[in-house]
Amino acid sequence: MRGVELIPLVGHVDQRGVLHAFESGSSLPFELARIFTLQGCPPDAVRACHAVTAHQAIVALTGGATADIDNGSERQTVRLEHAAEALLLWPGVWLRLRLFSAGTVLLVASSQRFADVHYFDTPQPHLFEPLLPRAAA
Repeated sequence: MRGVELIPLVGHVDQRGVLHAFESGSSLPFELARIFTLQGCPPDAVRACHAVTAHQAIVALTGGATADIDNGSERQTVRLEHAAEALLLWPGVWLRLRLFSAGTVLLVASSQRFADVHYFDTPQPHLFEPLLPRAAA
């Protein structure tokens, strides 16, 4: 789907466990400006319901949630429940988060600080289309 990717996070494994890292330019195609978490959401909570001007990568650290995404011409639903992959959203892709499992913690990495982000009630394809690699557009 244009403007959306599920990206695997490379795990560094040894006898102490697994380390997953976000790095600008390698695992993330944007400069990291902000990280925040969503947690304590009841199962019937609905979060987001907007498109933003930032790139975002979302990982379910524990539990899971359903992500409904819309790029203006395509819609898709993805279940986030694996800490080894991130849902990458380009600017302008609309997102709704719902159906939270008990104990869910979502980590969101963003390319913009909160004060710099603009929010939209509908998909904004004009924001991501110029940023996509030629083969994906």
